[in-house]
Amino acid sequence: MTAAKVNDRKALDSLPMMPNTTYVVDRAYNDYAWHYSLHQQNSIFVGKMKANACYQVSENLVATGSDIISDEVIRMSAEKAQKGCPIPLRRVVFVRKED
Repeated sequence: MTAAKVNDRKALDSLPMMPNTTYVVDRAYNDYAWHYSLHQQNSIFVGKMKANACYQVSENLVATGSDIISDEVIRMSAEKAQKGCPIPLRRVVFVRKED
């Protein structure tokens, strides 16, 4: 979407925001306000969580599937993240067999 030297986050501004759509992104697109905007349009986002993301687990769900390690409902705990995305999120940790 962008040249290698352009920060990937800047590409978000050129992505159309469509309702009822699933967006799959990598860590570079981590923007909590954008995630919340997608939620408000009944869209879903899937992405890698940054290793330094601060969150609290609200609920542990039953992990179904042989590759799933954990399935949790979380809330972001950093002040900026809470302001940007004030809703609970789902965090699923899994291991691919090829890894």
